[in-house]
Amino acid sequence: FHVIEDGVEGAFCLPSYSLSLSKNFEQGGTVSFEPEQAFYEAGTEITLTATANSGYFFQSWSGGETSTELVHTFNISRNANVEGLFYPDGTQAEAGVIGYATVQDDEGTPYLMTGGLFGDTVLASNFNTLKAYLESDLPYVVTVEDHIISTGTINIASDKTLLGLTDSSHLEGIRIKINSSDNVILRNMTFSKVIQFDEIEINNSHHIWIDGCEFFTDLDHGSEYYDGLLDIKNAARFITVSNTEFHDHFKAVLISSGDDSFQDTSIRITFHHNYFHNLGSRTPLLRFGKAHIFNNYFRSCSSGVNSRMGACIRVEENFFFSVSNALRTDMSATVGYFEVLDNIFEASSYVADPTCELDVPYEYTAYLDEAADVPLIVAGEDPLNGVNSPYLEAGITIFPNPASAEVQLVLDLREAAAEGHLSLYNLLGRQVQVIADGPFAAGSNPVYFSVAHLPAGHYFVQLETPQGRLTKSLIIQ
Repeated sequence: FHVIEDGVEGAFCLPSYSLSLSKNFEQGGTVSFEPEQAFYEAGTEITLTATANSGYFFQSWSGGETSTELVHTFNISRNANVEGLFYPDGTQAEAGVIGYATVQDDEGTPYLMTGGLFGDTVLASNFNTLKAYLESDLPYVVTVEDHIISTGTINIASDKTLLGLTDSSHLEGIRIKINSSDNVILRNMTFSKVIQFDEIEINNSHHIWIDGCEFFTDLDHGSEYYDGLLDIKNAARFITVSNTEFHDHFKAVLISSGDDSFQDTSIRITFHHNYFHNLGSRTPLLRFGKAHIFNNYFRSCSSGVNSRMGACIRVEENFFFSVSNALRTDMSATVGYFEVLDNIFEASSYVADPTCELDVPYEYTAYLDEAADVPLIVAGEDPLNGVNSPYLEAGITIFPNPASAEVQLVLDLREAAAEGHLSLYNLLGRQVQVIADGPFAAGSNPVYFSVAHLPAGHYFVQLETPQGRLTKSLIIQ
């Protein structure tokens, strides 16, 4: 305000912001900024400088400002907490992680998912030990070998890896919360039957990777007996869920808890190579944020992917089988959006409008499989009949693929098959052509056939022998 003779009058004021600067490893190097002052007017230019010590490298600025530049200049527009990330020379991200957990922004500034790499590896054999390690301020790789049953809650702190070592690595009835944490990895674990609460709830956390896990309850109780399998909300962001099975539950995966959760525009999440089956809804449900959903297998679900409140979801090379409302956008005050690319919808209804375009900020094409192959890859299922099938030590090569006329197929067998049938099936599982009958010799077996008489679409070449079954997709155009 300005003071005038008769009182005060309004005056234009610029908002002011603060900056705090930190680093993840005290011994990793030095960080500084200039100009140094308590508050800055909006738009003030600030320069961050990082210098790595011997034996360390500077990876990036993280938090309120992101960049890989040692010297980074920006104009402040909000209160910012910035962390300089240093790592010992040779440090690499946890093997196998891709997706939004590997970046920090929509421009693709990289992030190293390390979990508890820089701490001790410990074994937790009971609830109390598990809770103590996972809630510690220290980094840990916490391993589990057994089936642990409890009704308690564990709040996982930053820089943790929870790793199952056996098929029996199972937490039953234990509520997992990840609140305001980062750099957390959960791998090879089973989570089940948490009464009243979510099995895992992620709030205001970033850079979380869930991989190779299993989530389930049962359908014997009402829909309110359990809560969700996985909830992600309150501005949680940069998360990847991969190679994980969700099954036998009413409400599977909720991302953003309500139509008024506007802070969830920051949500960024990748789902790839997951198996959703025997589920009621929320596979997943997303409000506000952005998601990339590729190479997932959805089977026997009452509802599929639900986009609400302006969310943009890229749905790519997935296989939907017997899913009502596989894609839906109309269940909130503001519609959601989809970008739909090369999916297979078998006995499934969907609505792909309205549309959006998601600019994916990370490399994933090397991991992208054809939708027709997803059931075999993800669930070990034959997409023709939905049952587990043994595999031959064999390979099928098809050229050209897509095809419109003559097709050359090469069947490679390590062992001869005295009996066998090579056939072509459509997506309904109906045999449309017998390609060849055995015997088949060990080694390469070239086969030629025509598809000129068949309508365009997705088909499957299938070899059946007493030793097992092998399937390969073929697109006819």
